[in-house]
Amino acid sequence: MNSSEVWQELSDLRSGTEAYAEQVSRDFEELTWLRHLLEQLDSCDASSPLDRIAQQVLPELRIMIRAEAVVLVGTDPSSAWIEPGSQSECRVLFADGRRLAGDDRFLDLIAALTAQAGEFPLVRNHISSAWLPAGCAGIHSCIVVPVSRQGEHYGWMLALNRVHRAVQSAHGSEGAQESYGDNEFGTEEAGLFQAAARTLASHARNTQLFREKELLLIGVIRALINAIDAKDAYTWGHSDRVALMAKRLGEQLQLDELECERLYTAGLLHDIGKIGIPDSILQKAGPLTNDEFDAIKKHPEIGHSILQHLHQLSYVLPGVLHHHESIDGRGYPHRLQGEGIPLFGRILAVADSYDAMTSCRPYRTAMSPEIALGRLQAGAGKQWDARVVAAFLTCSEDIRKLCGDARGQVLHGAEAGPVDGNAPAGAHHDALESAVAALSH
Repeated sequence: MNSSEVWQELSDLRSGTEAYAEQVSRDFEELTWLRHLLEQLDSCDASSPLDRIAQQVLPELRIMIRAEAVVLVGTDPSSAWIEPGSQSECRVLFADGRRLAGDDRFLDLIAALTAQAGEFPLVRNHISSAWLPAGCAGIHSCIVVPVSRQGEHYGWMLALNRVHRAVQSAHGSEGAQESYGDNEFGTEEAGLFQAAARTLASHARNTQLFREKELLLIGVIRALINAIDAKDAYTWGHSDRVALMAKRLGEQLQLDELECERLYTAGLLHDIGKIGIPDSILQKAGPLTNDEFDAIKKHPEIGHSILQHLHQLSYVLPGVLHHHESIDGRGYPHRLQGEGIPLFGRILAVADSYDAMTSCRPYRTAMSPEIALGRLQAGAGKQWDARVVAAFLTCSEDIRKLCGDARGQVLHGAEAGPVDGNAPAGAHHDALESAVAALSH
């Protein structure tokens, strides 16, 4: 073997080694990205929108598959496929890279590409501009995959224009040659793109199920509140007002958005236990006897027992159970003191008391807001948490407006009167227990 043959063999070995090294590097890059994709999904809850997940993972995928642009188009779940010229509700949720067409043009492009597609992922290279819809002339190659899961279609993903890669010559300078197919999308890129689409579809499906369950939960909550309000015309709208005040107090106390929303829900449900109190007591036109007041005092524990098996609402339990506790330990049901009372209980206690003082009852007229605020201020640190009362006083104008608007809505929309005062306590209680039990499974 002469020297030229040796050098040729060494050159071939070097080229082969570099090719293997490049493949290993690419495989490692793909595994790293797939791990990143899973980590992003793990870190996002089911309520995170699809475009937010796409923003975290698709730019890196675009670089990896060397696409000039990637686009995520969302569709109306009730309309699975985009037909040419259709009016289905579709929009670009996310795009990364060069803007190769307007949003409406992407929809036409998908319709044209998928019209004759037999299976996905769909890969097209060397696309003739004459074949493309108007406004898409700059597109010469693409990958199209549906974002679908269990029969539900959430959109499409497109990778557009494979980017050319310069190849290093043996002397280290950039050459113009490329390996065969290097400027085309292939099965490797299509497989990665499809994996991303399937993962996004799984998240979209989870989000859809989460929202459906959330709507069901809201419906049950509203049914529970209406059942309470129907028992006593004098307290109609009380839970809504307490919820609004509690949320505003949470904001004033600088609680985060999630805690404020949870406070709102706790406010809606704080008196749910009254469903187990006889109507004859709730609607009594005069002062309560000691026995009747003892019966009323059971409503926090009744409410807790109704909701305790509903895991989605576990966060409301402290407020439901402890909104009648007093800072000095004279409240009920557990005679807790100071900060031993959960924060939700302390906040709801102030909101509940203010609404009770400023509302009419069969045996008394409503206090003015000024007198009620004076009562709260006088009881700060004794009956009510001083910090919560201070927050209430600071945002009292907002609260008065919230309550005024809420009362106006109730007066406009409430036509149902109280139910029969002779109805047994269990008549409503059993039905609500069944509804909550059904939702908890």
